[in-house]
Amino acid sequence: MQAFLSGGIISRNPCATLAQIKSRKVVKKPYSAAEMERIRKACRNAWNLALVDFMYCTGCCVSEVAGLDISDVDFERMECVVLGKGNKERKVYLTEVAAMHLQEYLNSR
Repeated sequence: MQAFLSGGIISRNPCATLAQIKSRKVVKKPYSAAEMERIRKACRNAWNLALVDFMYCTGCCVSEVAGLDISDVDFERMECVVLGKGNKERKVYLTEVAAMHLQEYLNSR
């Protein structure tokens, strides 16, 4: 059985017959109302509170939030445009509480 060509290069893929490894995917549960209230109470300033509420209600990750500009947020429609993976834009929607905390933070800057 000759697996090598001249120059030491393998002529066929030795991994072709291996089965794919199966892993269990754990579905993350959302925070309960009590847990969310404890997180809000732990916030020490308006920025923390706005960030926590924004991320929780929109489901955005840190990199999406870090790339936001004020012009991306539309308080009248309660929505904003975030740039996700692969430079794809998507709309996310704010709750009234998250919009209120975000507006309070922006006004205090």
